[in-house]
Amino acid sequence: MAGLKESVQSFQNEVSEVGSRDVLTLMLLTQYFDAIKEIGVTGKATTVFVPSNPGAVADLASQMRSGILQADAANLQGRR
Repeated sequence: MAGLKESVQSFQNEVSEVGSRDVLTLMLLTQYFDAIKEIGVTGKATTVFVPSNPGAVADLASQMRSGILQADAANLQGRR
């Protein structure tokens, strides 16, 4: 934790108008994009990122259902 605190303070010293919460959000976002990049580099990735709040999970489920139904409809039309 001391290293993280020092990193946040160092960033704030360089960019004074940024708060510690903004710095931590930026760090988390950077870690997320690094993880996405690493997953994309490996050809056999089987990881799925799921949003953590209940509303986002419901939205994701709805989007998945919609995608499956659209794929099924396209598949049926392709057979005709």
